[in-house]
Order: sequence, then structure tokens, then C-alpha cells
Amino acid sequence: MIRNSGLLEFPARGNKMSWQGRRGRGKGAVMVRCRLDRALANVEWHTLFPYSYTEYLRMVGSDHRPVVAFLDEKPPRKRKGQFRFDKRWIGQEGLMESIVSGWTETRAGQTEDFISKIGNCRHEISSWRKDNQPYGKEKIQNLQQALEDVQMDNSRSQEDIIEISRKLQEAYKDEEEYWHQKSRNMWYSSGDLNTKFYHALTKQRRIRNKIVGLHDEMGNWVTDENGVEKVAVDYFEDLFTSTTPTEFDSFLEEIGTSISPQMNQMLLRVATEEEVRQALFMMHPEKAPGPDGMTALFYQHSWHVIKTDVVELVNNFLVTGNLDPRLNLTNICMIPKVERPTKMIELRPISLCN
Repeated sequence: MIRNSGLLEFPARGNKMSWQGRRGRGKGAVMVRCRLDRALANVEWHTLFPYSYTEYLRMVGSDHRPVVAFLDEKPPRKRKGQFRFDKRWIGQEGLMESIVSGWTETRAGQTEDFISKIGNCRHEISSWRKDNQPYGKEKIQNLQQALEDVQMDNSRSQEDIIEISRKLQEAYKDEEEYWHQKSRNMWYSSGDLNTKFYHALTKQRRIRNKIVGLHDEMGNWVTDENGVEKVAVDYFEDLFTSTTPTEFDSFLEEIGTSISPQMNQMLLRVATEEEVRQALFMMHPEKAPGPDGMTALFYQHSWHVIKTDVVELVNNFLVTGNLDPRLNLTNICMIPKVERPTKMIELRPISLCN
């Protein structure tokens, strides 16, 4: 109902059971607690105040908790723009040529490894996209005005109107694809003009996942970005620090052999091109990319160009056990285990990689 009304809920902290009361009489009476009070606003409001949040205060003199809204004016941290392979580029003239150029061309006297070729592709694609910007809000407005002008100009032909209308329809579809990708929505079907819906989903996801603050190990509430980062780093350093256990060989002796020599031989053989291809195309093309910005869609779309190097990379790892450490660089994302996490134990880390 909230979503259908075009509203998004504020991030909140504190005890969100905002109302309590007794039901029944005498010894059979029970205490009921529920969340009756919420703060909601539309997408435009959250765009104006992206760092706002609410806090549920103590219940004093009423059976409802006061809910206070904070319009935090904390500016966003300036981050360097990150490259990300955009699905809207697929099919555009010049994209595949830039990929081929980045993957196959080598510098004089140098042997390009797999990571370097990815970097070269990013550079070539970035150069190409400067002259092939996807449709955006400004371009849509210009096309809308152009269509209005040509419709009111008696000297223009019907073909002119059809051509501008076609470009405007492409722009609408392009804009929808962009917000669909940003929203990470995997269940809603494409085809309709759902730009506002996807935009609202994107805002809602960001608001839901935003960490307003965290309690440190001493129970102190920390809200500044550097402090929150330190809470997270300290938590994982403590969690993953080894206790250096010893004398556990006796436990391993109780584990029976489950891999036969025949199975082991099959597992140790090199992978075929078809096996690598099947594994690649089983990946969702639009899932979040790793630090290099290349989604699985890039590898799937350019498979005919990169397949030899990908298969060689896989088999080199299977034979030698060595893997370029740069391939293990990941973006660590914190996934909430509960609706509004306030402690590190309520967050689950996942690594985003290709």
C-alpha cells in the first residue's frame, strides 16, 4: 500500500514498537506492542533531503512513542566516478569495435595479461562512450520539444514526424532500462513505461540499505562516516583473527574418503571451452559488478573475442593453482539481516566480484 501510494519510509533508529496497550481484563490481560507510527515521504522529498532519518524516543506520558524527524544536511562524500558496463550500450555502433581494439591491441614490446586487457577495454569503451552518450532526461526533453515543433510546422513531412517519434520512443526505452538496472529489480517485466516505478525502487533500496549509525563494541552510538568505518573494520579484524589452533589432526582422521580416484581424475582435467561458456552464461548478466565495473554481460556479449583468454586463465589456475591476486579484488557490501541494523552482528558481508 505504501509503495502503491508512491511513498518511501524514512530510515529509523530506536525502538520501533511505537505503541503498546493491554488487551483483555484481569489475569487474562496481555500486553500488545506494534509499530503504528511511521514517517513517510514521496520520492521528490527524499531527493531533496537524502540524509534525513527518524528516531523513536522513549514512551513517557502516552502509549505512543514520539517520532522525531531529522533533516540531516550532511553532504555526500565525493567519490570518483566508477566505470560500469552499461547494458544500454549493447547494439550501439562502435561498441564492439572498441572492445576488440582494447582486447587485441598491445603496446610495443609488452605482453598484455588478462587484467591489463580488461583495463584496455575499459579505456577504449570510455573513449567511445564520450561521443555516444545514452539518452537522458535532457535529451528526452529536447526530443519532446522537437516533436512538438515538427508537428506544428506545416512544411515538415510525415516522415520527419515518424523519425523524431522513433527517436523519442528509443529515448523512453533507454531511460527505463537505465533505472531498471539501477533498481536491481529482477522480477518486474520490461516493456511498459515503468521509469517512475524503477526510480522509486532505486530510492527505496538506497534508503532501506543506508546505515545511519552503528553501536561499537562498547555500546556507544557512532554516526560519523569515519567512526562507522572504524566500527566495521574493528569488528571484522576481531572476527577473522585466527586463534592459531593446534593438534586438530585427530579430528581430520575421522573424516572418510569421499572422492574416488576416478572422480579425482575427472576433477583435475582441464576445462573445455564449452564448460567455461556454460558457467559464464549461467551468471545473471546484470548483477552488481566488481571493482573493475565489468558485469557478466560484458563477458557474455564479447565472448567470441575473449573466449581464448578466459579458457586459458581458467585452465592455468586448475593446473598450477596460481591466480592473479588482482582477480580477487572485490567490493564488500553489507547486507542487512534485520530491517534496520544498528550493530555489526546484524549485517552480513558479501563480496561483489565477476
